[in-house]
Amino acid sequence: MSLHQNDTFTAWEAFDETLKDFIGNAGILTDFAELIGASMKVFSAIPLQSWAVLYLVDEHNKQKNPIAMIPDGDYDEAKDFYRQLVESNMHDALCQKDIPAIDKLPSSFATLKHVLGIPLLGNTETMGVIIVCFGDQIPTLSNERADLLRLTALILTMRMENMTLKRSVLSLEKLLDQRVAARTLELQKFKTEYKTIIDCVYSGIVLIATDTRLVEYSNPAADRMLNILPNTLVGKNADVYFEDIEDDITAMNYLSLLYYDREKCVRAADGQEIPVIQAAAAVVFDKRALLLLTFFDISERKAIEQRLEKINDELEEKVNRRTEELEEIIAKLAQEIEARERSEFALEEQERMMAIIFDIINIGLCLIDSKGIILRVNNAYCALFACRKDAIVGKPLDYVLWPEQRAVTRRQFNEFMTMGETEKTQEISLINHAGDELEIRISSTIMFNNSGEKISVHALVDITELHQAQHNTLIALDKERQLNELKTNFVAMVSHEFRTPVTTILSYTQLLRNYRHRWSEEQQDRYFQNIETGVQRLTELLNEVLTLGDAEHGFLTISPESVDLQSFCREVIEEVEITMQDGMKRIRTAFFCQNSMVVIDPKIMRRILGNLLSNALKYSPETTTVLFSTLCTPTLLMFTISDEGIGIPQEHLPKIFEPFSRASNIGTISGTGLGMAIVKKAVEQIGGSIDVSSVIDKGTIVTISFPVQQSITA
Repeated sequence: MSLHQNDTFTAWEAFDETLKDFIGNAGILTDFAELIGASMKVFSAIPLQSWAVLYLVDEHNKQKNPIAMIPDGDYDEAKDFYRQLVESNMHDALCQKDIPAIDKLPSSFATLKHVLGIPLLGNTETMGVIIVCFGDQIPTLSNERADLLRLTALILTMRMENMTLKRSVLSLEKLLDQRVAARTLELQKFKTEYKTIIDCVYSGIVLIATDTRLVEYSNPAADRMLNILPNTLVGKNADVYFEDIEDDITAMNYLSLLYYDREKCVRAADGQEIPVIQAAAAVVFDKRALLLLTFFDISERKAIEQRLEKINDELEEKVNRRTEELEEIIAKLAQEIEARERSEFALEEQERMMAIIFDIINIGLCLIDSKGIILRVNNAYCALFACRKDAIVGKPLDYVLWPEQRAVTRRQFNEFMTMGETEKTQEISLINHAGDELEIRISSTIMFNNSGEKISVHALVDITELHQAQHNTLIALDKERQLNELKTNFVAMVSHEFRTPVTTILSYTQLLRNYRHRWSEEQQDRYFQNIETGVQRLTELLNEVLTLGDAEHGFLTISPESVDLQSFCREVIEEVEITMQDGMKRIRTAFFCQNSMVVIDPKIMRRILGNLLSNALKYSPETTTVLFSTLCTPTLLMFTISDEGIGIPQEHLPKIFEPFSRASNIGTISGTGLGMAIVKKAVEQIGGSIDVSSVIDKGTIVTISFPVQQSITA
């Protein structure tokens, strides 16, 4: 025998000893926990096992939950292991074997490799199962020991059933004792309550012995009614107080209920007869037949009946008189009804006429209740909002509007209805169901209907065309104002710019005419040169005016050519610098073009760049320079001219391209105010754009951009 086999044999011997102790002590164990602990020692003594778990069926949800685990471990892990057994279909296979056997687990189980299942089979249903888990090594389980394991499970099951049954019997006995005690208390309470109820009943109750005619019981109400001291009616002869006792006792032999609610009389102790409603019945107490009488005093009711009879007679007499009066009133009402019908007919006619007027009037009318529900509208209102009358009556007032306008309209209506105003007129803009934008003047009035409910009446007038006419008038007035400003500026420019060269020409002409023979040829040439300069200035002014007119009407002739851009820019700079009186070269250039050949209109471009460069020099101090940069890309041609001059005020920037418009900070610097207007028109004519930014006393930057033309189109 090998060492491993020897260890296993020794372990099985320990198992046998543990099993023997359990079988010997199972019958004397009375505690449920001790029984489970002793049984788990047996299963934990199986050789090579990893752990053993006892799962018992829960009485409420009928699920098997781990109750005991050896060695003590994670019960959540035991629950998860049982769930895996069920999902892998191993559970039913383990529990349905006649003889327990060790089975191999599927590969989905991580550390545990083998399992032994021993079901706990009760008399009627399975009480649970014992699961013993193994690793890779498992013991050899003989049929004899498998039967012993099954026997152990059977003993455990029987003992648990016996303990459960014993506990149930004890619980039932305890519950029975509690119920008997509760029933006894309940009967005692019922007896007390019954006597209390009988004593508090307003009706008199007596029990009379049929053989002696003596009263054996009376409640306080009977004593009070018969004017007898409490508890003194018992033992008295019933014939003294009650009528027809003999007849009632005779009838008891045949009927249990003799009569019910019968009017009789009882005699009080002082001999007074009291009318009562009486009932008689036969009852049995202690095997003795007794007569039960119940009665209550109706003296008051009798007196009331007599009074009612008298009142009824008086009432009948009054009714007769009232009938005669009503007949007279009915005759008068008939006359009033006839007059009212005539008035209502006239009112209906008036309402019909008002309804016709309401519908045919060309002002939109609308009645709205205090909750904002439309009560009535006319045809003009429906036409205004492009909707049918039956589609909006009964709807909220904002139903006819687009959703974006409903919240504002509802708020304005609520303010009008709650602010205490009775009349209000306002103009609003809205969009109707057809999507038309309307300008509406609404006149609103508060009034009350016949029920006193506050309603509002609204008259709506479409003033869209009026507003449009006013808008057009304002536009025309603005254009006229601009034209007047243009005329004023033009007159100012002509009076200033034209007057100077004309005066110069006239003055030098008169001097030459009168004093030419006194001057040398050099002086005469200088005066002629001044005359030519004045003529050139006039010519330039006229050319600028004509160019602006051509540009305004799109008459500029565009003649594109392929030119060397760098040489072209150099020529423009030279022309500009020559015209400046100081003769200084103040223009610096920056050229960023790989290909110098471009397609442009040199004449128009020369005028644009020359004008911008001249402005930059003219409005800059002589000590500053002007930067002229050129940038070329495959799709764009851009010129940027920046100076360090006086700048343009921010408020004048929007007017910089208007003809004859000059900034307020130019001082005595001459100019027509046409240059930038001509530049903008020319730039736009050839498909470009212009941008101007300026800071006062810092300088101005002008950028013009043009799309690049690749070739000349024939």
